[in-house]
Amino acid sequence: MAAHLTGWMIRLTIFLLQGVAWLDRTLRPDRAFPRDLPQLLDRRDWLEASLRRGGLLVDGEALVAVAGRQIKQQEAFRSTVAAIDCETRTPAGVTRRLAIFAKLSPVATSLREHAVYILQENAVKETTVYQTLAKAPGFPAARAYHIDVHRPSGGFCLLLERLEAREVPEHEGCPRELAEVAIDAFASLHARHWADETTAARDLRRTPPAVVDWLSRQLQGPDAALFGAMLREAWAADATAPVAIQHADARVGNLLFVEDDSPTAHPCGRRAVFIDWQAARRGKAVFDVAYFLVLSLEPEVRRRHGLELLERYHRALLSHGVADYPLQTLLEDARMSVLLVLGFVTLPLMSAEASTTQANQEGIGALGAAWARRMVAVVEELDLVDVGTRCDIDGAALRDAFRRSNDGAVRDFPVAMADRQAAQAFVAAHGAGLFRPWPQSMDG
Repeated sequence: MAAHLTGWMIRLTIFLLQGVAWLDRTLRPDRAFPRDLPQLLDRRDWLEASLRRGGLLVDGEALVAVAGRQIKQQEAFRSTVAAIDCETRTPAGVTRRLAIFAKLSPVATSLREHAVYILQENAVKETTVYQTLAKAPGFPAARAYHIDVHRPSGGFCLLLERLEAREVPEHEGCPRELAEVAIDAFASLHARHWADETTAARDLRRTPPAVVDWLSRQLQGPDAALFGAMLREAWAADATAPVAIQHADARVGNLLFVEDDSPTAHPCGRRAVFIDWQAARRGKAVFDVAYFLVLSLEPEVRRRHGLELLERYHRALLSHGVADYPLQTLLEDARMSVLLVLGFVTLPLMSAEASTTQANQEGIGALGAAWARRMVAVVEELDLVDVGTRCDIDGAALRDAFRRSNDGAVRDFPVAMADRQAAQAFVAAHGAGLFRPWPQSMDG
């Protein structure tokens, strides 16, 4: 009954928000900030004033030229991102060239998508991060010069510093040394908001369990009930202590690796900066790390270095003052978080929210082959019997259901067959279980 009532309320809310979306598209009312890139380039006075308030322009410095280009292919629920190049002149005649990023609302392909985008409050979450948390020194995010949101329509405008950075294509996988840099950034982020109960932290709301319960019951197929139970249990576990601020979409595509010459820098001379904070929420800290290890590392790299990366994360937490979180507990939490990762990515959900439209699934599918290969290997290696039993689910049934899921993944992505066979061979030789010591025999 509760799930039925929640589902009815969700459908009604989406219906009403579709009306809001229609009015916004049809009337295009003026906002306090630009709606899109052409408007941003046209409103030079607004841009100049915003950059001055953000501290990028000195007194009397004026914009004399502005150019911009969209740099990311538009996809459902992906914001429009543009590179903006500015030329300025001071009263003394000195000219400067400035480079920034502009991030604006996505142009959804249907009224339903627009409604779901508003419902998810992605722009509100990112605004919360940049207006509050990211102002703290050392926070692993780019500097924001301006951020604003129009809550009723989901309208959004963010001006960010344009960092010179190394980016890793997601399909290539993150190399070990940059994975270590990412792990250090996770620990820094999580430690500063460990058990954080401030107003800003509470503003990063989680999807209510009742909504997750309803969404889990929309799954299709013979294993839908089992996968739904798994998702509900894993989501409940994610809300248990220790809770911190999660980025919640912490894959390598949302990381920039910038040069770092500080005394504490990684030997590779880089530090990690997170972008795209639209999924940020409060939850179990190690979820971010599990998400990164599963989706961003090639199976062989994860297999060989997953445990040492988690140990590195634990040492970094200790160095930041986090206590009473034994390594063994962290490892158990990481394995449970993998269930949630598998649920989020293999089921038609995005961060346990309502991104269930066909167009959004196609947008997510741009990474399909790489993610399928990596998750197929994880499913083969994870001790599903043990993990399932820990969350009061029939572990053997869960193992069999995921094997059927892997059968389907290999049919859809034949390239994943080699990764499945390699994972099966590894388990046959060394037993099931993620994040285990790398066998010394393999180094010979």
